[in-house]
Amino acid sequence: MFRQGPMKLIASFASAVLFSAVARGGAWPGVEYAEVRGYAFNFGGGPASIIVDGKLNATVLNKEGALLTKAQLKRLIAALTEKHPSHPVALCFNPRHAFVFYDQSGKPVASVNVCFECLAATASPEGTVQPYDLAALADLSAELKLKRAPDSGFRKRLAEMSKR
Repeated sequence: MFRQGPMKLIASFASAVLFSAVARGGAWPGVEYAEVRGYAFNFGGGPASIIVDGKLNATVLNKEGALLTKAQLKRLIAALTEKHPSHPVALCFNPRHAFVFYDQSGKPVASVNVCFECLAATASPEGTVQPYDLAALADLSAELKLKRAPDSGFRKRLAEMSKR
């Protein structure tokens, strides 16, 4: 009987930890968040980050953002944390699309800036796995109807460039 008590306690603790990790979408971003929204920004130039001094970049076009569903969030996390084939990357970095993770109070706690032109992205906080799945990020941007999201041929063009 004594052994069952601690084992049940350990099992309950492990379940709570696992549930917490799932609620956050896995190990990354490593902070609690309540929602994730997609944005289009920086089309006229400006800072290369969606978050500037803890707030949305002033160049954001869709100020409310596009709320990701649980299924979209799962795909976003996979695009950032799982291993993906490498692809060419240009030296420029002018991100036009981003995903922002918000806590319960609406404060940004993590973000991903994506440049589909140079095929690069950055994430904050650190802890993601490069290269990212840019085709999946493009698909999400298009589904969320973010301005100038890559078209349906992006995945094919990216695959062709990766073969070179």
